[in-house]
Amino acid sequence: MNLFNQDLKRVGVLTLFTLLCLPTSTFGFQQTLRLSDLYAQIAQSDKSEMIIENKRLIDDLPGDIENDIELFTDELAALGKVNIDYDSNGIISKVESIRFINTSGKDVAIRYLNIPEIQVLKGEFQNFYLVNLNALSLSVDSTKTVNEYHLAYSDIEDYGEFENSFGSSSLSENHFTNFAFIAGAQVENEYYIIENHFEDGAYFGVNMGEGFTDFRMFDNTFDPIEREMLQYNADSTESFLFKTQLNVIHFNPVSQWVLEGNIFNKGYKEELIHLEGNAETLIVGSNEFGNTLMIDSSISKHWNFINNVFGNRLDITQVVLGAKNNSLDWASMSGFKLSSNIYKMDIALNAVDANDTTGLWSELFMQSAELYYDIYNAETDEELAQEVPYQDLISSYYRLYKVFKENGQIKDANKIYVEMKDVQIRELKYLWRTDGGRENFINWRLNGLLRFYTDYGTNPARAINISIAVLFIFTIIYFFYPSEWDTKSKAVLIQDYKHFVEKNDKGYFKPFMKLSYGIVKSLLNAFTLSLNSFVTLGFGSIPTTGVARYICILQGFLGWFLLSIFTASLINQILF
Repeated sequence: MNLFNQDLKRVGVLTLFTLLCLPTSTFGFQQTLRLSDLYAQIAQSDKSEMIIENKRLIDDLPGDIENDIELFTDELAALGKVNIDYDSNGIISKVESIRFINTSGKDVAIRYLNIPEIQVLKGEFQNFYLVNLNALSLSVDSTKTVNEYHLAYSDIEDYGEFENSFGSSSLSENHFTNFAFIAGAQVENEYYIIENHFEDGAYFGVNMGEGFTDFRMFDNTFDPIEREMLQYNADSTESFLFKTQLNVIHFNPVSQWVLEGNIFNKGYKEELIHLEGNAETLIVGSNEFGNTLMIDSSISKHWNFINNVFGNRLDITQVVLGAKNNSLDWASMSGFKLSSNIYKMDIALNAVDANDTTGLWSELFMQSAELYYDIYNAETDEELAQEVPYQDLISSYYRLYKVFKENGQIKDANKIYVEMKDVQIRELKYLWRTDGGRENFINWRLNGLLRFYTDYGTNPARAINISIAVLFIFTIIYFFYPSEWDTKSKAVLIQDYKHFVEKNDKGYFKPFMKLSYGIVKSLLNAFTLSLNSFVTLGFGSIPTTGVARYICILQGFLGWFLLSIFTASLINQILF
C-alpha cells in the first residue's frame, strides 16, 4: 500500500476516494500480458514510445533460447504470432523507448529488444531476466525480485540500477560502453559479476542482507577512463580529479568476497580501483591491475591475495587485518608498488554534491566516484616532507611483514623487510640533505652499510662472503710489507725471481720451487696477519712496522664492526 500512502500525501482524501472508485493499479489486480504478444506489439508498433503499465507479465516462451534469435523468432511464430523481423542486434522495431511500470510476474525473461531506451520501474518478480538486449540506456529502478535478477549477453551504453531489492543478482557477459552505475541495491543472498566488459568504469554500491553469502567478480575487463574533465578551484593549486575504473562499496559485512581473473587495463597514473567493505574472507587472485588498487576493508577470518599482477600501485593502508589464516605472495607486490594516500580535502570541500541540479555532479561522479585521493609513494622530496602518509606507508610494509612472519614465509618476510628499509633510507637521505647534521649523515650511511653488508640483517651469508673478500684484499696489501713472521725479505724474493728468469745451465725447476716456496709462505703469513687483525684475536705487539702497522689497526676496527653486525644478523635469522 505504499503507492496509496504516497498518493494520499500528494492529493488528499478526495483523490484517494477517486482512486478507490477506479480500477486499481496494485499488483493484485493487474491485467495479464503474454510476452509473445508484447514482442508482436513491439515489432508492429508505429509509435516511438511504449508504456507497459500495471501488467502481470507471463513468459510463454521456452527458457533455453538465449543467444539464438532465430530459434526465438521461430518459437514466436509457432505460438501463432506474426513473423518478426530481426537482425544481429535484435527485434527490428520503430519503438525508441519502452517503459515497464508497476509490472510483475513469476519467471520473466525480456529478450532481444533493440530499443534505445529501456526502463523498468517498480517491478516485482519471482525471477527477472534481461537477456540479449541492445540499448543506449537501460535503467532498473525500485524493482524487487524474490529470487534472482540477471542481466546477460547485452550491449548497453548507459546502465543504471537504483534502489532495487533482489534475492540474488548477477551481471554476466555484458558490454557496457559508458559508466555503469548501481546504487542503493539491497541483495539478500549472492551477487555475481562475470565476464563483463566495462569501457568507462563502474560503481557498485550495494547493501547486503543478513543472509548474504558471496560477492564475486570473475573475468571482467575494465578499459581506461577516457574522460578528460577537470575541476578547477581558483583558490587551490589542485586541478584534477582521479578517474575510477571501479568503485565497489558493500555497506554491510559479507561472508565471502572474491575477485578473480579480472583485467584492469592500464590508464592514467591517477586511475583507481577501489574496494570498500568488510568481509570474513577476502579472495583477490589472478587479477591484472594496470592501475592503482586501493583496498579499504576489515578482514576477520581469511585473506587470500596471490598471483595478481600490479602495473602500478597497491594501497592497503585502510586494511584492518584480524585474520590469522592468510595466503599472500610478496613477488606480485614487490618492486616498491606499495603506496599510501593523501585525501584531497580542498577538492572535496569545493566539489559539487548530489543535490546539484546542473548535471555536473553526475558527470564528476562518473569520473571520480567521489574518490578525492592522491597516491603517495615516498619518492620525491615533496612526498618525503609529509610525515603522516610516510608513516602509513611504513605501517603497510610492517603489517605485511608480520603476516609473512606468522605464516613462516621466511624468504618473503626478509624481502619485504629489506624493501621497507630501502624506503626508510630515502627518508634518512632526505633528512640529511634538508636538515644536515652529523647524526642524520651517520644514520643514512650506517643504514647504507647495513644494506650492503647483510641486507639489513636478513642475509648473514652475504656478510661472510664480503668478510672473505675483505680478508683477501688486506692479505694482498700485507704481502708487500715486511712482517716479523717472514723468513725471507721481499728483497730476497726479488733476487730469487731474477735467478729464475736468468739463463740457468742446471734448469728452471729448482729456482722455480725456491721462488714458489718463498711466495706461498709470504702470502700465508700475510693472510694470517689479515685474519688475526680482522677477528681481533690480539698480537701482544703488532708483528709489522711502518704503514702496515696502521693498516692492521684499521682492519681490526673494521673487523670488530663487521663481525658485530654479522653476529646480530645471524642471531636474528636463528631466532626468526
